Amino acid sequence: MNRILGAPLSNQTANKGPKPVFIQPLSTLRQSGKLRVNKVMKTNMNMKLSVLLLALTASAAAAPPTEDAARLRQMATSHLAQLTAGMPGEIRIEAALPKSAAKLARCEASEAFIPEGTRLAGNVTVGIRCHAPGNWTTYIRATISVTTTYMVAAAQLQPGQTITVDLLEARRGDLARMAQDVITQPEQAVGKVMTTGLVAGAPIRGGMLRAPQIVSQGQGIQLMVNGKGFSISSEGRALNNASAGQVVQVRTASGQVVSGIARQDGLVDIAN
Repeated sequence: MNRILGAPLSNQTANKGPKPVFIQPLSTLRQSGKLRVNKVMKTNMNMKLSVLLLALTASAAAAPPTEDAARLRQMATSHLAQLTAGMPGEIRIEAALPKSAAKLARCEASEAFIPEGTRLAGNVTVGIRCHAPGNWTTYIRATISVTTTYMVAAAQLQPGQTITVDLLEARRGDLARMAQDVITQPEQAVGKVMTTGLVAGAPIRGGMLRAPQIVSQGQGIQLMVNGKGFSISSEGRALNNASAGQVVQVRTASGQVVSGIARQDGLVDIAN
């Protein structure tokens, strides 16, 4: 049958055509996809954060406790206070916080010490040694201020001059700023002899003094030989100068040379 142009198609023929397709706008697809991706990323991030927090918590729980810097400083201060307890004057001790404490394991058995020969004035170093449960040693810087009385020359002093009380004058100051052997008590100087000159007002040091000479070379002296239950006295002549407590060589009347210790009273003790 001929098909007439312009005539409507039959229902059967119309149903055989393509079905309509609903096309979602591209912007809507992108937006919904973005939301889905964001949700997935957020979930993953939350999981990673949870794992990280658990790891940090476990690490903190497993890490051993470290030393307390304030405790170490207190140990150093207390140790220096004990060492300076017998010193005259006003003692002031300041210790620094040790930065190394955060790296040290907590110690249950520790002790403080100072290096041998350390002067207890001015800048000092205090050691802290741990014995248990681990072994470590750290050092703390400290400062000791010792304000006390010291002796200065009340007048100009000459070499060979014997010190008397009126030649001394007391001053107060920090020993950390002075020589280590500065005289702090009058009895440390009175009766001794200057080995060098000194201007008025200058501190008097132990190294400037010597004991007075008891025995002079060529002097006739008395020898004392002491033994168990007996004592023998004889005459001799000194071959050298000596102060009390020093060794003196003596030639006896028979020509024999013996050694003895000069006493404060001028006698010489000969060991038997």
